[in-house]
This record gives sequence, C-alpha cells and structure tokens, in this order.
Amino acid sequence: MQAAMTVLTVTLCSLMAAHVMAQPAGAGMVQAIEQLPMQPLSDGERAGLLLMIEEEKLAHDVYAGLYDRWGLRPFHNIGWRSEIMHMSAVRVLLQRYGLADPTAGMPPGRYASKQLQSIYNDLVTKGSSSLGDALSVGAHIEELDIADLQRLIAQSDNDDIRIVYQNLAKGSRNHLRTFMWQLRRRGLDYAPQHMSPEQFNAVLATEHEKGFIADPEFKLR
Repeated sequence: MQAAMTVLTVTLCSLMAAHVMAQPAGAGMVQAIEQLPMQPLSDGERAGLLLMIEEEKLAHDVYAGLYDRWGLRPFHNIGWRSEIMHMSAVRVLLQRYGLADPTAGMPPGRYASKQLQSIYNDLVTKGSSSLGDALSVGAHIEELDIADLQRLIAQSDNDDIRIVYQNLAKGSRNHLRTFMWQLRRRGLDYAPQHMSPEQFNAVLATEHEKGFIADPEFKLR
C-alpha cells in the first residue's frame, strides 16, 4: 500500500506540473491510481466529483475573461495554468470511476449545473465593473472552492479522491492569498461568505504552500 501511495504521489505531482488544456491524463497517472485498492463510489463522492470538475472549469472561464478585461497577470497565471491542472486532476478520477465528464464539449461559460451557470453569470457581471470587483470575484471563487473541498474531503473515504481534493484545496488557498494580497495593496478587502472568519484568516496567516500533499488526512496548521 505504501509503495502504491508513493507512485501515486510522484505521478500526481507530474500531472499538476503539466500545462496542457483538457488533455486526458497519461497512462502513468491511471496506473498509479489503479494500484490503490478500488473502493466503492458513494453517491456523495460521485456528486462531489461532478461538482468539482465544473467548479474548476468555472474558475478557469471566469479568470480567462477577467484577464481579457483587465490584463492583470494573476488572472492569466491562475486561470490558464493552475485551474487547467486542477481540471486534469479531477478528470483522472472521472476516468477511474467511469463517470461522464459534464464539461466535455462545453464552451467557455456554459455548465450542466444550473446553479453554477447562475454563479458564473453573476461573477462575470460583477468582475467586469472594476478591477477591485474582479479581484473580489477571484477571492470569492477561491473561498467557495476551499469550502466545498473541505466539505467533500470530510464526506469522502476514498483515499485517491481525498488526496486529489487535498491538493486542489492547497492550490485554492494559495490563490486566495494572491487575490487578497492584490486587494489589500490597493486598499481594498474582501469579507468571507462561505468560510468562517477564523478559517479564512487562518489561510491568510499561513505562508504560500509548496509541494505535494500525499496525506488524505492533511489539516492546515
């Protein structure tokens, strides 16, 4: 089991370092995950995977549009690098569990989830009004992502799913720190809407996180 986890860690690291839009995961990733014991997929885990692939697409689509509107580099770096890596990681799990990808064939700004479609529309409208609002939209997306991932980690017991979620959450914490730094250097701020103030401030009080999280039970200290 430990050997399989080591292979999974190395392979997932390689995937998250790749910058390839919507490409299927490599055979090495699939083989690494398949070395872990195959656990039944609960209805909650299935719903969580379908939510996260669309939520990561939403982040990419919004940031791509905000970069076109405002030309601020973090929107490009996060939208065209990190969020694409996040989508690729979730697609590995969709393939592993034989789930159809709801983002397949969907153009930018279109989602199977009516709730996410509404969120996208609202965030794009807000983010187009001013650069400060655009940065608040970034903070909102990352805070929502962290809150959803924390909930899904707690509800999941499949280690492959939780390890991927842990690394997505780490990335979102780093992105939240970036957007909050950009806001505060302009004399602006953002109040959390999905996390408690204590949880939110704990993220901001922690330095930028590096490396791969291989522990499905990881907790931010």
